[in-house]
Amino acid sequence: MSKMLFAIVLLLIFSISSFSQPTNSVQQFKTDYLKKSKAQKTAAWILLGGGSALMLAGFIIPQGEVTQENLFWFDEHKNDNVKTTFVLSGTLAMLGSIPFFIASSKNKRKAEGMKVLLKAEKLTSFQNLSFKQISYPALSVRITL
Repeated sequence: MSKMLFAIVLLLIFSISSFSQPTNSVQQFKTDYLKKSKAQKTAAWILLGGGSALMLAGFIIPQGEVTQENLFWFDEHKNDNVKTTFVLSGTLAMLGSIPFFIASSKNKRKAEGMKVLLKAEKLTSFQNLSFKQISYPALSVRITL
């Protein structure tokens, strides 16, 4: 009999722990969103700063010697390909920072919009051949998008 009671108690403990939710989950989600937002904003600033540095380097690099003179167009110089590569990669890095800034602001807005509310919910149940509304307290999590 004691083994059966022990098995029932053990089963109840496992079922309660497996179906219950942690109480700090909203706060955890909020801090996760804030961490994600901060990491995205850092990545965006790194891309923006690195891209502007590459662009500036592309403009500062001297043109070098003339390799080909053109009659109707600009002369070609020794460092034209290097300069173009620096300027284009800088521009792409700066443009790549824009989605990170947007995602960062969305995640920050999600974190600030999370709210935990305690409200009364109504449950309609069937008792004694009639419908009855029972009011019970409920915890709701509101996430504004």
